[in-house]
Amino acid sequence: MPKFAAYQPIYDVTQRFVDRCLLGNRSLLWLDQVVWTQANVQEAKRRIVDQPIIGANLSFTEKLKLQMQGAPPELWMLVADIQFIYCLPSTSLTVQGKRAAIRWTIEQGGLVSPDVPDNFWDALGRGFARTALRYHMKHAQFSLILRLADALKNHWHSHALLGDHRQFYGLLNSLLAAIPNRIDQAWDMRNALLYMIFPEHYEPILSNADKRAIVSAYHSLLGQAQLGNDDEVIERIRTALSPRFTADELPFSFYGSLKDEWKGAASAQMQLPTVAHEAAEDENPISEPSSSTNTIFISYRRDDSADTTGRIYDWLVKEFTEEAVFKDVDSIPLGVNFKTHISEIVSQCRILLAIIGSRWISIADQAGNRRLDHPGDFVRIEIASALARKIIVIPVYVQDAKPVSASDLPDDMQELGWLQGISVRRDPDFKRDMEKLIKELRKRLT
Repeated sequence: MPKFAAYQPIYDVTQRFVDRCLLGNRSLLWLDQVVWTQANVQEAKRRIVDQPIIGANLSFTEKLKLQMQGAPPELWMLVADIQFIYCLPSTSLTVQGKRAAIRWTIEQGGLVSPDVPDNFWDALGRGFARTALRYHMKHAQFSLILRLADALKNHWHSHALLGDHRQFYGLLNSLLAAIPNRIDQAWDMRNALLYMIFPEHYEPILSNADKRAIVSAYHSLLGQAQLGNDDEVIERIRTALSPRFTADELPFSFYGSLKDEWKGAASAQMQLPTVAHEAAEDENPISEPSSSTNTIFISYRRDDSADTTGRIYDWLVKEFTEEAVFKDVDSIPLGVNFKTHISEIVSQCRILLAIIGSRWISIADQAGNRRLDHPGDFVRIEIASALARKIIVIPVYVQDAKPVSASDLPDDMQELGWLQGISVRRDPDFKRDMEKLIKELRKRLT
């Protein structure tokens, strides 16, 4: 039973979301407002899911504003509720960033800020999983929540679906299977919802790849009881491993002392057992490079260019394969020097792409100090490590950003200001610019 006391506020808020929004019609945040009606859910789904804005080099919020033009206040309340649920699982997003995203939604709808209980904000500050680029693009995750709500509002016995973890599991899988484009299949949000609603049966793990690695490492403990989907197998693995821990150590975390075991087994490429794996690409919050030397590392700031970087990543993966393109050094093992860890990961790549948006150089921390000036800034460590190791670094300017000047950079990054870069512009130039970048990368990798 991987139900952790520290996550109780998350369980409580999620249960309120289930009761008030998915089963009822009221808002999660505006306690006296009727928001989650079947008509409102269908209208929000029509705007956001059924009429996606494709091919425009716009951020999620820019697209959302266009999709929600003329929407009544209750639809904005519904989106704010989704924004809150979306933010709950992530430990990578700051509390300030989470509240800012919810506040932005409230302001766009011209709404009065809700008077919510303190435990709501407490839940928002917990989080249980690191999240990476695909999760932060938001559209797939918002869409899954809307698809789920629509399915439940149209089901004759939604209480039964939300009262049985196996039925709920099947519903989520069927919703994702109906989405033809894999990049739009939010398996990370599916895993988050499974855990937040049924913490007695599912793990606080967003990555399907990590789940498969755990099954690979420990399936032999189960003897003949190996068959089933990964989540069922992991539930039995948890039972088999529990005697290794004292009562005070239970429930244990697979990301705790066991992590080196199953990660090491995955690195050794242990053969997977015959189980029913989900046929989907997922976002692994622990993006570690393979032994390949023909690799491209993408360095970027989420607050500056997450959506554009996601689009660039998709193009590069199609051209060079997913194994050859790395991004998001998001999970660093406990007790490890993170500067050394990042440097080692960067050292295994042949090319580093420094994605530079309009705010890349000026983004500041909570105290108002520029992040680049901090020796522990991840982007600075990535680029400085690559420059020091004589790895090819290519500045990629997006969102109409201008080339950076060496004088505006810390000493260990100043060489970046002298490097020839490339601009990847918005549509209709995006395709032409990406083809030019890919052609250059091919020359450097041969």
